[in-house]
Amino acid sequence: MHFRTAELTDSPALARLLSEAASHHKLPFLPEEATNEWTQQLIQQITAKHGLMIVAPHPDKEGALAGVVCALKTGWQIQRHVLSEFLLIVQPEFEQLARAMLVLFLDEVVQHRPDVGKVELIICESETERIRLLQSVDFMIEGRMEMRRKNPDRTYEADIAMSWQNPAFEFDQP
Repeated sequence: MHFRTAELTDSPALARLLSEAASHHKLPFLPEEATNEWTQQLIQQITAKHGLMIVAPHPDKEGALAGVVCALKTGWQIQRHVLSEFLLIVQPEFEQLARAMLVLFLDEVVQHRPDVGKVELIICESETERIRLLQSVDFMIEGRMEMRRKNPDRTYEADIAMSWQNPAFEFDQP
């Protein structure tokens, strides 16, 4: 499988990937909210705010993505060492890519992002397999936010705050 940095031209494929994932309740937004315009803004925001987005082009479908992993900086100076809004999404038939994409993303941070000390995310409590995957690469659970997510069936679910610390980051730097 080939991985590369996302480009603005990936926006339509990214919108389809995120909309499909949102339809399975794996994302904090509705499928119809994952529009081409929104994904264009996301790619631009990640680029402008020194984030990181890596995509896996679908090997059999031109113009489609098998997966994406990304995070961005908030822009706040007191959080300039943090990548937030982390997403890791893969097509169901490429679920085995999730770990490879996660490790690639974290390796990229360790090797080429001395400005990043922490990667943080919020994940739905029912995503137990994904939580275990994140913990297997040293993400830690930082907290639980009760009733943060309202599911389509009108039930409420907690979100789990998790983070990973870059072992190469010098926390004492100015």
